[in-house]
Amino acid sequence: MRLVPGEGDRSGQGDVPMTVFGKILVILTLVLCLVVAGLCVFVYTAGVTNFAAAKKAVEDRDIALASEKSQKERADRLEAEKAALQKTLKTVGNVNMGDDQATITKKLGEEFNALSEQVRTLKTELDSEKKSLATEKAKNAQFDAQVTSLQKSNEQKNIDLARLKTLYDEEVKKNLELQAVAIKANQDKTAAEIARNALMDTNKGLEERMQDMLKEIRKLQQAALTAGTPSSTTPSLTARNAPTIAVEGKVMAVTNAGDQVELSIGSDAGLQPGHTLEVFRTSPKPLYLGYVRITRVTSTGAVGQVVGKSVAPLQKGDTVASRIQ
Repeated sequence: MRLVPGEGDRSGQGDVPMTVFGKILVILTLVLCLVVAGLCVFVYTAGVTNFAAAKKAVEDRDIALASEKSQKERADRLEAEKAALQKTLKTVGNVNMGDDQATITKKLGEEFNALSEQVRTLKTELDSEKKSLATEKAKNAQFDAQVTSLQKSNEQKNIDLARLKTLYDEEVKKNLELQAVAIKANQDKTAAEIARNALMDTNKGLEERMQDMLKEIRKLQQAALTAGTPSSTTPSLTARNAPTIAVEGKVMAVTNAGDQVELSIGSDAGLQPGHTLEVFRTSPKPLYLGYVRITRVTSTGAVGQVVGKSVAPLQKGDTVASRIQ
């Protein structure tokens, strides 16, 4: 079917056949697309190839630079070794690099012989030092043995000293115990002597008071006979009247020609007028002196009258007590 100019497509009609020009134009367009695609592929391939070549060129350059640096370092090292070798040869054998081979060999041989002689000398000295060292080691071994022996001896001495110290401490403890026992025995002895002297003095006082009472009874009997009345007895002023509680004090002063004493204890301790207290002395020798009767009392002191005749004059510091223990 042909296309009629000026008419539009009608539904239900078939496709319009393409002209030759249109076909040629389509072919040219296709060829142009293929050419452009080929150019793109060529450009991409060329770019990739150039990038790989550039990367390899950079790596080759880095390798070349590293190799050049290594070669330079090696050359510098060789130059340094050459200079050190020249210096060593000049120092060892007074060898110059300009000398011929025979001269260098001769100088090096002489230097080698000299060094060999020094080595032999040093070896001899070393052997001598080794012998000396062996001798010193032997001496040190002997000294170590002596030190070990001394240490063991000191340890034994320390053990003996500790044992002696233990024995000494035990002896000291026993001595202290014996001293305590001796002090206690001495105190008991002193108390016993005081009690014995007190008993003896008490017995003596009782005998004297009994004689006085007999004399007084005789006087009273005589007076009764004279008056014609039956005889009667009166309580003696010399009878003891100890406090019911145990008291003890000191003589603070002696007055009235030794017949009166001032005491360190009073009513606070349980004293009352009429009480009697025993008087005794503990030093320098235990001595029972007699007894006193309390005549005046304050809260912290008292005044007593000596009853009868005391064994010895009372003095400040004597002890007074309700009874002798």
